[in-house]
Amino acid sequence: MYDYVMIVLGYWERRNRKRECRSLFGCLRDDLRRYPQVSTSGVDFIPFSVECVIQYDLEVQIVRIISGKWRGSPLYTPPGRETRPTGDRVKEALFSMIGPYFEGGVCLDLFAGSGALGLEALSRGMDFAVFVDRKSGDTIKRNVDRLNATSVVRLMPFHYEKAIRQLIGAYMFDLVFLDPPYAEGLLPSAMTWLVKGQLLRDGAIVVAEMDRATPSPEIPSLELVKCQDYGGTRVCIYQKVQQQEEEVEVLR
Repeated sequence: MYDYVMIVLGYWERRNRKRECRSLFGCLRDDLRRYPQVSTSGVDFIPFSVECVIQYDLEVQIVRIISGKWRGSPLYTPPGRETRPTGDRVKEALFSMIGPYFEGGVCLDLFAGSGALGLEALSRGMDFAVFVDRKSGDTIKRNVDRLNATSVVRLMPFHYEKAIRQLIGAYMFDLVFLDPPYAEGLLPSAMTWLVKGQLLRDGAIVVAEMDRATPSPEIPSLELVKCQDYGGTRVCIYQKVQQQEEEVEVLR
């Protein structure tokens, strides 16, 4: 039995068939409602023009929780091509390096996209997670609602610098995921903000994803533990180390 079904219908733009396609979606939903054992919350209807698929080499990516209490649960992804969800192979390798399971703790998913990494951490035993993404807040909320996880999540749909300012003094994190847009070069700045804001517990793990060609950032108080390449993606694991007479720097 399948937990999740995605129905993709194509139409030709020049034949003006989009309206008919949407109408057919409505008929399909009505048909499904006739079967009480089938929940339409587990079905996505996605209209794509055939021209769009051909011109942009469109790929429909299925993102899911791969282990833990929500194993197999599908997740929504933000629309468009700007977001680059972490693939299952990279995700499994990543969690094998840092877990793969946890006995509590607080997690930060910065540049969260769909929220897949933070939700995976919750599924594997983290107690609470904060999600920061100024563009994908609606998508993360849909995923949190789908998993009935609102009580263990805080969503901050802000720029990461604004979010970090608000988090100072409110949380200290045991695990942080950083997966910013590769081309914008935000990784060193984000890591520095986390350290200066004293948002990391001693021994906290920071997982940073970057383009394979990007040198691994060197940040005071963060010790590089391991780096691994997966295709065009490099995953680096850092650990927060304690420094004597570490000063608290308030970011304004």
